[in-house]
Amino acid sequence: MLVCAALKGTFRKLVWLLLKSALTISAQANLEHAQDAGAMSPKCGMSIVDGIRGIQALEDLQPHELLVQLPFSSMIAAQPWSFKGPPTGVSQKYWAASTMSMRAVAVAAAELHQGSASKFAAYFAHVPVAFDSLGYWTDEELQELQDADLIAQAKAKRFVPQQEFERLKASQPSTAITLTEWQRATELVVSRAFAISVNSGPSVSEVTALLTMGISLAMWLWRSHPIAGKWLLAGTLSTAVASRAVVVAFALYDVKTIALLPIIDDLNHALVANVESRLTIKSSWQMLWEYGRWEQALELKAGAAGIPAGHQRRWDSRTGQDLSRYRFIGRASGRQTWRRCSGFCHLLIITALHRESLQKFTWFRCCEIS
Repeated sequence: MLVCAALKGTFRKLVWLLLKSALTISAQANLEHAQDAGAMSPKCGMSIVDGIRGIQALEDLQPHELLVQLPFSSMIAAQPWSFKGPPTGVSQKYWAASTMSMRAVAVAAAELHQGSASKFAAYFAHVPVAFDSLGYWTDEELQELQDADLIAQAKAKRFVPQQEFERLKASQPSTAITLTEWQRATELVVSRAFAISVNSGPSVSEVTALLTMGISLAMWLWRSHPIAGKWLLAGTLSTAVASRAVVVAFALYDVKTIALLPIIDDLNHALVANVESRLTIKSSWQMLWEYGRWEQALELKAGAAGIPAGHQRRWDSRTGQDLSRYRFIGRASGRQTWRRCSGFCHLLIITALHRESLQKFTWFRCCEIS
């Protein structure tokens, strides 16, 4: 029996080593693909500690250092900053009366309805579908449970999606979106969406900097070319005033919205929700000001404490909070210690990075890391 037990143990170890080797090769290939596509900083590398794959800081990452940059087209969201109307199948009446969360559901449902034609099809294909949820059971199937409490819970779970779907149908009877698509979109938004603060216009400090630079240049130019100096001064003042007026008039600064971020979800994908509390988006104005590019983008940065080389984001088996927190782990005095970065630590674990999904999004571009 001892021999059999030893053989079993050896066999299990061999299988695990082979599996870990295969996972390592696959993960490393996916990481390199992501870095080549510009999705991640070259300062990030794959590391395996105790069989758990994670992204490790290869070099010291400075506080607020840019790690990932994604354009707005990567998001499934209601975009209040872009003045876009509702998607196909959703009426303006429903859109105007809905919260940002329900608008995100509407956008996701419209994308789901497109099937393989949606650019997010690869994302929808590998995100788990909760058809085992009681919310999908029919009344007849629920009655077979013969449990009044469970039946009540199931009906309560599906009440909100059904109620919202009925409101959608009432406002636009011709919509082709189905209840099943609406239910799945609701589950995706509830379990996987990110709350985002959108800065859709220049801040007071940015306008002040623009004025200072513009006025200084205008005064310098005025000495040799008075007319050109006057035009530059007038243009600087009018641009500054107009930019702030638009922000104030349309309440574009620090707008709150809800979004599904497929690529980020892919980068730290698991069978449970991956939810970060808050991210910040740069407007096209800010991108032009800071990087010389007129392109709205999502930015993820290291936290205020920075990330020391060798630290890794990985699972904490003691709390089970692995996929709802972004943390980095280091080793000190022979024991594992958590380093919780203030702000947002955004190195991303690749547990199931789907090459198909990355290839689907051809707008990945290189991210300059200083």
